[in-house]
Amino acid sequence: MVGKDLESGVPPDAIEFMRIVFGDDFDAALSIVSGLTDLSFRLVRCALKASGGNMDHLRYMVELGNRDYRDLIMSAEYDRDRNQVASFSGEFNHDLLAYIPPKLH
Repeated sequence: MVGKDLESGVPPDAIEFMRIVFGDDFDAALSIVSGLTDLSFRLVRCALKASGGNMDHLRYMVELGNRDYRDLIMSAEYDRDRNQVASFSGEFNHDLLAYIPPKLH
């Protein structure tokens, strides 16, 4: 199991999200997210949301965030017309299922 030291850099709501979405692959997801150069809570949430619950997409989103954090934010918070449709500066709301792709719940 991945140590608590990795969890300490990730917001509790994101930990809960990963436990629900990635289940048995939680440790792998946590390890991937911990690879963000800037472990700001906002970027962690953006990577999780933009991944759509797919481990390969999560890996890509972390790589994207490490190249340019603004691209990661655009992927998670903006639509194709560049309208902001969400903000992950704060905690995921209490209805975590709203951020989980329908096929996973």
